[in-house]
Amino acid sequence: MSIATDIHYLEQLGLAAAPHEEWVAWLHHCALNRDDERLARAIATESGVALPWRTVWTNCRPFGTFGRFREPTAERSDAPSDQRFGAQELVSLLAESHSWPLLETGPRVRHIFDGREDAFRPFRSKRLAESEWFVVGPSGPFVVNVNSAASQQPHLTALPAPFVGPITQAGLWNCPPQALAEGAPDRAWLESTFGMGTCRPLSQEDLPPGLSDSDSRNFLTSVGLPALSEQLPFFRTADLGKTGLVQVQWPADADLSNSEGPFYYLGEWTGGRVLLDGSTGAVVQDYSTGYSSVAVATGLRHFCILLRLYHEFLISDFSTPDERRNARHSLRQWAEEIDPVVIDADHWEQVLDGDLDNWGTE
Repeated sequence: MSIATDIHYLEQLGLAAAPHEEWVAWLHHCALNRDDERLARAIATESGVALPWRTVWTNCRPFGTFGRFREPTAERSDAPSDQRFGAQELVSLLAESHSWPLLETGPRVRHIFDGREDAFRPFRSKRLAESEWFVVGPSGPFVVNVNSAASQQPHLTALPAPFVGPITQAGLWNCPPQALAEGAPDRAWLESTFGMGTCRPLSQEDLPPGLSDSDSRNFLTSVGLPALSEQLPFFRTADLGKTGLVQVQWPADADLSNSEGPFYYLGEWTGGRVLLDGSTGAVVQDYSTGYSSVAVATGLRHFCILLRLYHEFLISDFSTPDERRNARHSLRQWAEEIDPVVIDADHWEQVLDGDLDNWGTE
């Protein structure tokens, strides 16, 4: 992601109607969020305008981040040598910030996250020094330096003519490289969101002789099928560490023309059985799920990558509704490229459309 990403999402938040100097302040802020201090300084110095406020420390989530935002290992500051601010010094302020009252006046940081799609998410702020404010909002905390008195911040007006809507459009997000790496997925990547120790590798002696697909045998012994119980709303896996691969019969009244098995139980998808075809390595469902597409994934590796990407989407702490929509669109494109089975599968269609995000909880 880049400055173009920041421009797009700032425009989606309505900033197109803001004065030029305010745009500069936000782009400087976004560059610091991406830990690009050089670009941030260039934006501020080369713009030729006085910034109404200037971020001097930030721990905000950059726009376009897929997955749960993790705190940086080092503070992101407007001046690398400036040691006035650090996460430890501000952690107590952050913890109490949810109880701060909304001030009638404050730093000139406009509430860009407020009022979009019925959202009420204003910034809350507290003065640290004469010209410095600690600000907390949907994307995280940051400290700004202002050179003017505290004042009220009106909401942005409608888009100025001739614009009737946003003029930028988000491109396809970058797929996490771990999903595309040779031999993917590895255990560390799967467990980074599913939870440490969820993968259940088996020994060669634990594998049934009927499992002839070599890649399935390799995956089950080197990585292991994750034992998923509550991570995904519509799917639960068997804990193979306890049960091993249990062979099951294909329903006599269900058509399956491409294979004769044997079949091994992997888990339940919306209450129906998901199975491993021991001869081909394909992941299939036996119609008990209620869907018509038999194939779920080309193999166990594809299957686990798709589940892992979807889980990361679910736990992503997006700052804006537009980011969530764009991430979902990108997730569909990634899934179809990773495993073409997804393209015509009615079960995956419901997953990627978001129809199963809250399955079983409503």
